[in-house]
Amino acid sequence: MFLILKPNIDDLLAWFYFFGRASPSILPEHRSSFGASNAAARIATLLRVGSKYLEDDPGCRQSIVDFFLWAWMAEDPVRETESPDWDLDDYDQRLGALAACQDSVPMRRTLLERLRDADRRFLKALATTFSGRCLQWAAASRSRYEEDPTTVRSSLFSIMVSVARYFTNAQPFSRALRKSGFPTLAVKLALEFRNCPTTFFQDLEPNKRGNLAAEITSRFLETWLLSAKNVLYLMPDILDAGLIDTVFDDLVSLSKGMKPLNCWVDLEVGKPTPLQWIARDVTFHPNIAKSLFSAIEKTRSTNSAAVFDDPVVSDHWNGFIRSIEVHRTALRKYETNSTALCDNLHVSNIFSVIGVESVSQARAYCVASPAGFDSSH
Repeated sequence: MFLILKPNIDDLLAWFYFFGRASPSILPEHRSSFGASNAAARIATLLRVGSKYLEDDPGCRQSIVDFFLWAWMAEDPVRETESPDWDLDDYDQRLGALAACQDSVPMRRTLLERLRDADRRFLKALATTFSGRCLQWAAASRSRYEEDPTTVRSSLFSIMVSVARYFTNAQPFSRALRKSGFPTLAVKLALEFRNCPTTFFQDLEPNKRGNLAAEITSRFLETWLLSAKNVLYLMPDILDAGLIDTVFDDLVSLSKGMKPLNCWVDLEVGKPTPLQWIARDVTFHPNIAKSLFSAIEKTRSTNSAAVFDDPVVSDHWNGFIRSIEVHRTALRKYETNSTALCDNLHVSNIFSVIGVESVSQARAYCVASPAGFDSSH
């Protein structure tokens, strides 16, 4: 069937575009987004069985990618009669279409090329859509979460974060998503729904699995925060949103006999735990350090002393606190008015060498007597 439709794929997609836009009028008995989501699901089904026929047809791949992105971003004139569950069904179909792109090597390549070549306006709109869809998922899930967290369709939220993270392999979109505040929003929502069990380890009972918050955080720690620019610009906000809380929850789950999301024991050589990674790689900047120490105090204040006394927890947590103490000391010195200006390792008191205790004094000194400055210091 795919070979029959392939020569006419543009005509088929043109019909699906029309169907997606007009479905609220054509099929008023269905949810308003029925057309876009149903069309995306149909094309995704064809793609899964026929992607091998697209390897030598970049034009066809481009058309399908454009349609999937349009379907994902299409705004739905939601009617008052529509239930939250219908919205979640709709997201499931659209996300399935995007996931179908990721499952095919040629489609993945075309998708990332499309994102790399897109203009800023489109990328901003796409990033905003991911944030909006996550907020809609949260709004549709809160009542069910209050009744029973294990019944929440948390897999939709997890897949949205996963797809957004995959899209960041295209650097222009990575920048747009960072500026949109999506990573911080994802961590906040994950904490709000922290009692939902992770979507991983489905073979285990819900009470034996880690929680959703740890799952979402682990996705960012694995790839997103490996970029120095992402760390610099995002880490303060993500720490303020509750990063340490989610990591600590995962650590505590280990002591409760649950399966954590992150690796805390039997680590591979050279692979740090989440706390070790934070201590090693993200405390170098004053703004990050401030947020980190504030987050640590918040975690301490919201957990009982008995939790920290657990041998498993205390081993990791106390080691983490000891390893960042040097950064706490450095931050206190950084926040004073004195500025270290001398790189000479043989000088014991760098402030007394030229009598400079601030940047403004240093500038005035150099302007007033440049010839008198001892270059050895």
